[in-house]
Amino acid sequence: KLRFWLGNYTLLESSINSKIGTKSFDEKLIEYKKSSYKLSSMLMYNDWNPSNLKKRQDELAKSAKAIWRVDF
Repeated sequence: KLRFWLGNYTLLESSINSKIGTKSFDEKLIEYKKSSYKLSSMLMYNDWNPSNLKKRQDELAKSAKAIWRVDF
């Protein structure tokens, strides 16, 4: 159910994305920190659970609203 939530996505360089594939979140987090994209390298959560996923989704929506000035 949560797999396709906006908060579950991030930007990555193709080289990192290919390297991590279907690894665990803990293994992916190490590689995310190496990304040149702040959205990925500054991922704040060490535990990827429904509560943190929802928080991240809310943060992304808030940022998008501020950037593109869209009324939700």
